Amino acid sequence: MTSKVKKRDALNSYRKELSQGASSENRNKAYIWKSLLQFYVAEFMAEMFERSTHFSHLADFEREMLFRTEMGFYYSFYKYLVNAKSFKEGMIALTRDNKTEYGREINALKRFNLYPEIIISAMYRVFKSITKYWKIHTQVCWQVKRDIHLPPVTSCEGMGNQMFFYIYMVYLLAGLATRVQWTPPLRESFGYPAFLCITLLVSKDLKRKSRLHNYILISLSSVMFMLVWQFASIALATVVGSLVALNTLGLISNTHLKQFWKTFFVSILIAYFMLFKNEMLLSSLFFASLISVKIMLYVEQLLVKGCFFKLANFAKPFTFAFGIVCVKLFTGKILQTEDDAHIFDILRAKIFGLHTFDTLLYTCAAEFDFLPFEYFEKTSATLLLPMAFVICISGVYILLFLTPQMCIIVSLLFNEKFWCDIVGFQIKKRWLFAACIALLSCMSVAGVRNIKEELNIVGEFANADMENLFDWINTSTLPNAVFACSIPLSANLKLTTERPIETNKASV
Repeated sequence: MTSKVKKRDALNSYRKELSQGASSENRNKAYIWKSLLQFYVAEFMAEMFERSTHFSHLADFEREMLFRTEMGFYYSFYKYLVNAKSFKEGMIALTRDNKTEYGREINALKRFNLYPEIIISAMYRVFKSITKYWKIHTQVCWQVKRDIHLPPVTSCEGMGNQMFFYIYMVYLLAGLATRVQWTPPLRESFGYPAFLCITLLVSKDLKRKSRLHNYILISLSSVMFMLVWQFASIALATVVGSLVALNTLGLISNTHLKQFWKTFFVSILIAYFMLFKNEMLLSSLFFASLISVKIMLYVEQLLVKGCFFKLANFAKPFTFAFGIVCVKLFTGKILQTEDDAHIFDILRAKIFGLHTFDTLLYTCAAEFDFLPFEYFEKTSATLLLPMAFVICISGVYILLFLTPQMCIIVSLLFNEKFWCDIVGFQIKKRWLFAACIALLSCMSVAGVRNIKEELNIVGEFANADMENLFDWINTSTLPNAVFACSIPLSANLKLTTERPIETNKASV
């Protein structure tokens, strides 16, 4: 009995030592390795983009045609801010935009999530001013011969080129984004890193109650997330729902939940005013979930006062879900906003098969299709999916957000405290290290093959028909001529020819 007590005390002491975390020296080494890996991943993503499009040898107008649909749409605002006489003049013009939805003047900064373009264009202007003052050459240009039927073009490469500067800023976040190697200007390239920060900070707070600065960081990350991605409110609503689930299970207290509520409520108010009082935030699922949390806690308090203790906790998830539906319908009716209606139409179409004309257009694109079997096949071959599943059923409460989030889950295999809690005894570091190396070796067999397949994708962008169309528009039509066309073409037309377009679907 004495030996068992000693072993238990030793194990508890070992767990306590592990829970205190690594030393500052080891943490600094980890940060250095993470930074080096980040630059490597960014270089890898840029190389994949270059191989698939031959981007460095394209002229600027060809690069603009490459940014199809919403990519070209968002990039057009960056181009406008960069080429405006002054940054202030460009910002004022965006608040009085009459080219995007011709026939009515809109505030593009309120209507769309353009803060990435604002920040990057400001950085580019500062960069150009500094390099011009010090007479530093920042780009190299040359003549590129093309098809016999097409004239040669001038192609420039380097940070001094406004398009290269833009995608380099995107690739700095490449290690945290999703499909950035194919579609740099998409909102998720900027938004998903902020969501990962929120997940990290919330998980840290759940593990060990943090001080005020952690809640400030959560609030700032949430604000950034909402400023750059129109779907941020849906993702944040899932975070609130997860916290409510933990509260219902008794894993976090009401006081702790209220602290999260204050943090998120402050963040949505800040984002609301920074987006020029965008009504979509007040009619979003995120705002509805926050109000529902308050309703849920109030109903619980009433039930407890009425001596219905068991019913109080049981009613929480139902009160929360019912509150979301009611608040969402109420705010939508009061504010008369239907800008996010297409999101629910797509969900209804995917789940129940109830299509509208718009959802038929959306679901034609691969991005809105169900996950292909190839995805599960590849993640299983690299052991990523099986290992993530094994750890999830081991009792780790963490949200799955596909590949990047699964990588975070599998990284727990390197955590000594995790194995100590699972097996119930101390594991020597050298054995844990050897096991992890063996696992990585097994994962690398299919992983290296996948990387080689990606790098073998070699292509060169060319679209002579679109080029001829835009040349005709530039030479044969007036600068104020208005065009109505398909959604993918209208974004490219606005970007390359700078002509007004007639569409109200550009925000998609």
